[in-house]
Amino acid sequence: MDACIIAGFSIIVILASISLTGAWLSDDSKGLKISCTITIIIAIGAFLCAYVRNPFCFNGDEGMIGTIATIVSIPVAVLLGWNIYTVVDFNRKTEKLENKVEKEIQGIKDENKRLIGDAEKSFLNKVSALQNELMELNKKVDEKYEECKSYVDEKIQKERDRNILKDLYQMALENMNGQNYAISFTGFCNIAYIANRQNETSYRDRSIEWAQNILEYHDENIKRDISKRPFNSVLNKVETIQTDEAKALVNSIKDLISSQQEINI
Repeated sequence: MDACIIAGFSIIVILASISLTGAWLSDDSKGLKISCTITIIIAIGAFLCAYVRNPFCFNGDEGMIGTIATIVSIPVAVLLGWNIYTVVDFNRKTEKLENKVEKEIQGIKDENKRLIGDAEKSFLNKVSALQNELMELNKKVDEKYEECKSYVDEKIQKERDRNILKDLYQMALENMNGQNYAISFTGFCNIAYIANRQNETSYRDRSIEWAQNILEYHDENIKRDISKRPFNSVLNKVETIQTDEAKALVNSIKDLISSQQEINI
């Protein structure tokens, strides 16, 4: 009989040990684990003290059957309790896992949001930089356009002035060929003045040369018209030309004016 009681008690102790081991391996708080351990130790101690002081005695088969039923019911109750605990613990762990998963998902969302924000900020910075570069490029294009426009306008104006000089030069030659020497002389002097301002050295030098030739070979014809032509104005214009040929022409004009004044006196 004692062997049966000891066997039953051993089964209870083994089951309690298994439960206690599972409790210590779980994620429960340390205080709960200590409480369960103390409770089981107290229960075992109380059973041993009760058995030592008042051993079990059975009166007939009913007592034996009741004892056996009691011993069998204890592990059944423990197993049921363990199953209930396992279900509760599983639900608790599931809830913790769900919370952990939700936190990780939220962390991933926050990280994605941060990455998207950084990417958007970087993209906006690049767009802003590109816009600034585009503005600078447009500014440079406008500046180049203005430079090209000014250059083209200058070239067009020079071409127009050159054509005007060409026409004036042709008219002066025609007047010289028509023996209108005074008109031709005045024209060549004006052409030399205009060509000098426009840096057209070719027309300037040729016009001065023609004017000098007219003075040398047709001075009498010019003297007759000197009172009709603004020679002083022509003289002032030729004096602005700083070349040796122009200076020689200025001296010739001054001599011509002086001689004419002496004749008038």
